[in-house]
Amino acid sequence: MNDLNLNLETLANGIVANSRIVSLKLQNNNLDGRKHQRELIKMLRDHRSLTCLDFGNSEDIKNRNRMYNDGLIAIGSAIYDSSFSLISELHLQSCGITAEGLYKFSHILKLMPR
Repeated sequence: MNDLNLNLETLANGIVANSRIVSLKLQNNNLDGRKHQRELIKMLRDHRSLTCLDFGNSEDIKNRNRMYNDGLIAIGSAIYDSSFSLISELHLQSCGITAEGLYKFSHILKLMPR
């Protein structure tokens, strides 16, 4: 059973230090976006090569990521605050995100320079 909640800060530090990572796939890892906003922002804000981020879930897996609205807003804020974010793919299927969270996320993205 994967449980990245236990060591997400160490993973975030490793990702920040590695500028060669292009795709980060962390499906079904029991991540909670409400508890780890700081680590999510750290991983994404100033990463120079990351283009794809996958926190999605498989339907039949019990060890699901739960990003919720707070995690989605943290991801959006990190991308917005970044001087050079290259994120072009974001996968968040079955992560507990509501219409309200998507609305707030879309407004963050609308503020970004094109």
